[in-house]
Formats: sequence, C-alpha cells, structure tokens
Amino acid sequence: MPVQARRLSVMNRSCLPTVFNAGLGPDDPENPENWSFGKRVWLSFIIGFSTWAVYQGGGTVSMGYRSLMGEFNIVEQEAFLLTTSVTDGAGALLFSPLSEMYQLGRNPPYYIPMLAALGLQIGAALSPSFAGVAICRLLVGFFISPLLATGGASLADIWGLERLPLALSAFWVFPAFCAPTLAPTMVVCAVERYDWRWTMLVQLFALAISAVLLLLLPETFIDKILYRRACRLRRLTGSPLFKSPAEVSEHAAKGFGTIMKKALVMPFKVTFLDPSILFAACYMGFCYAIFFCFFDAFPVVFGEIYPFSLEQQGLAFLCGVVAPALAVPCYVVYQLTYMYPLVKKHGMPIVERRLEPALLSSVTAALGLWIFAWTSFVRLHWIGPMIGAGLFIWSNCITFQCIFYYVILAYPKYVASALAANDFIRSAAAAGLVHGATPLFHSRVGLHGGVSLLAGLATCGIAGVFILYLKGASLRARSRFAESPAQVEKAELEKAGESGGAVEQA
Repeated sequence: MPVQARRLSVMNRSCLPTVFNAGLGPDDPENPENWSFGKRVWLSFIIGFSTWAVYQGGGTVSMGYRSLMGEFNIVEQEAFLLTTSVTDGAGALLFSPLSEMYQLGRNPPYYIPMLAALGLQIGAALSPSFAGVAICRLLVGFFISPLLATGGASLADIWGLERLPLALSAFWVFPAFCAPTLAPTMVVCAVERYDWRWTMLVQLFALAISAVLLLLLPETFIDKILYRRACRLRRLTGSPLFKSPAEVSEHAAKGFGTIMKKALVMPFKVTFLDPSILFAACYMGFCYAIFFCFFDAFPVVFGEIYPFSLEQQGLAFLCGVVAPALAVPCYVVYQLTYMYPLVKKHGMPIVERRLEPALLSSVTAALGLWIFAWTSFVRLHWIGPMIGAGLFIWSNCITFQCIFYYVILAYPKYVASALAANDFIRSAAAAGLVHGATPLFHSRVGLHGGVSLLAGLATCGIAGVFILYLKGASLRARSRFAESPAQVEKAELEKAGESGGAVEQA
C-alpha cells in the first residue's frame, strides 16, 4: 500500500469531510483556469481547428455540385443541398447537454460522435449512389454538430468568464466564419481537374486530424475533475465519505437516468421558457441562414451576372475571410479598451451591456444586404456586391460574438445546453432558408428581389436587437435558469466558505 494511502487509512474516518471540493480553489493546479498560458492556447487551438474542420464541409461540397449532379444525373439542385447539411444541429441537442453531467464531462461528447462522423464521411466519399451520399452526409452533420455547441463551453472552462470574449473571438467565431468561405478556394482546382469526391476527401482529412487532436484534449469540466478526484480518494482510503459537490447535490441524488433525462430536456426548457434567449437564437439563426445563402447567391452573381470562371468564383468567396479577419480585431480592441477597464473599475456590468456592439452590427448587416442586392448589375463593377457581402459577414461576426457571450453569461450553469439549442435553431433556419433560396433567386423576383426580401427582414431584426438590449434584464428576471455572474461568484464563495468550515471543524 502506498505511503499516502497508509497515512489516510489510519485517520479517523468520522472526521473526514463529506464534500470534497478543494478543486474549486483559485490556486488548484487541476483547475483549467490555472493551467499555463501556452497550454490553454494549445487546447483552444484544438477546439478552433476542430470547429474549422466541421464548418468547412458545406463550403467544400458546394463547389462540387455540378460534378456530382452530372455523375448521378440529378436535375434538381435542391436535391444536391441534402449533401451540404453538415450544419444540422440535431446532434448537438443529444450530445452537448450530456457534457454537463459530471459522470461524462466534456470529452466523450467530442470523441464518440467524431469517430462515427469519420466512418460516415468515408462512406460519403466512396458511395456509388446519390442516395448513399445524401444519407451519409446528413448523418455526418448529426454527429459532428455537438462540437459546435460544446466548444464554447470548453473555452469557458479554460479561460473563465472574464477572458472568455477574447478566446471566443480568436478560437471559435473566427474559424467558424472563415471555414465555409475559405473552403471553396481550397478545393476549386481539385474539383476542376478531378471530380466532386475530392470535396469529401478534403473534409475527411480535416476531420481525421481533428479526431487525433481531440484525443490530446484533457478534461476541462470542473465537476468531472472533482468527481475523478473524489473517486481517487475513495480508492486510496477505502472511505465512501469523500464525494464531489456534484455527487451530493439534490439533482445527483435522483439517479443517473433522471440526470440524463433532464440533460436532454434542458436545451428546450432554457430556450423556449425564456423570451430573451429565444429571440437571440432566432435572430442568430436568421443571420446564419443568410450567410449560407451566399453559397447559392455567389454563383448567380459571379457566374451568371458577372462571367467569372470557376476559379474566380472560388476567389470571390475570400471576402468571407477578409471580413472576419477585420471583425475579430475590432471586437478585441473594444474589449481591451472599453469593456475590460469598465469591469476592472466597476465590476461586472449587467449582461445586456455586452450587446452594445450588436446595436451597430445589426444595422450594418441589413445595410450590407441592401448593397449586395442593388449593386449586382453587369453595368456596375463587381466590387460592389463583394463589399456588400463582406459588410454583412463582418456584421454577423460581431453580432455572433456578442450574443454567444450574452448566452454564456446569462446561463453559466447551462452553457452547453443553451449553446446546443442555439446551434439547433441556427442550423434548422439555415437548412430551411437555403433550400428556399435557390428557387427564390431564380424566380420572377430574381436575385435582386430575393436578397431585398432578406434585407427587409434583417432591417426588422434591428428593432429586436434594441429591444433585447433595453428589456433583456427584465425578461431574464422572470427566467428560472438565467443567472448573473455576480450570483455565480457569490454562490461559489458561499460554497467554498461552507467547505472550509467543514474541514476546519473536522
């Protein structure tokens, strides 16, 4: 028996504390926020690369649609859109809330679905029929979508609420926006020379690298870390008195089945019982859907209105890389020069203050769509619609960062669930609007009328963002799930004080 075990075994077990929560301390080496800066950057890069690997699938596949439709004699382009549904968020509703269970933690909802997605992506690349390609791609979207929701929760574990905006901006939002627009440029030459299967292989390689990197990701969920520590102490001492805070909570006492059921229901409850979070999810879903509509609009604008070659069309998508590259520094400067000094001087402000940049970006998003719609004429220079698209994507990037952080601050206990529901609504909106965008752009209203319709809806959404900013606090006050950072900090201090008193008494 190890020396430490012998020492613990001779202790009076009646004096041992019932709850073991030393990991909540600010100096604990197993606390992810105390890991070295280099380690946290490396782990954040893994999450960011995995996010990029997921999101680039829709962009790569879209460049091979003519080759795929020609091989399988597909006439309707809407049928092809089934193969681009890698953004399906249904899987996030199943797997991401499970990452909030202390028995599982963050990592299993990463590993297991990713392995299933790899096998299905191989099937999509080698399938001899269009039905096989469509089914495999739909299932790939189901299994890789949890990464899009749980990634934000992992970054919150690693960096903490105060430094989270910068981490979200650099390692999550930026790759999520760059991936779909950079992907066409990456595969356009391969598709031109070979066929559509190269688009599947490119994402397969990206997902395979991501799967290997995710195996290097340590557990970051504090409840799981403390649960492991309590299990180690129980094995060392033979005493059942060592328990983590999650194990002795009222929720845990109801059993594993009840916990899982509640985890699966939580995304719906958090979203649909809170008007503020429901509007945030719907508005993001609308903007996200328009973002993916550009994959239908760009071939019309830069292939039919302006006679660009396939390679030039791929280069046109680079405006979607430049826009996030400009948006991220703008948001970082705002955080460093305005919000951080404000927090340092006055403490955490109300959550709605984090939406201030979105008041501007909601206006510029609608403006970008109007510019894109009414500069797409052959008699005008092609730079006009590209500026409009870039302005809209820049605005979306700013808005998404504000709302992501708003959701995380309002629901610190249910981050993965809230983001999973947000991801599902975004994906459902994107899937629905994308399937309707191509017929709309080729109908009697044409591209100009179709994009104008979207621009009008975005203009109406401006009022919703302002209402959320002005009335969000009163709406959250009626919620059973929302919680301010000050309440979280107070609860943690009280819990630490109770634990310290118990240990001192023992």
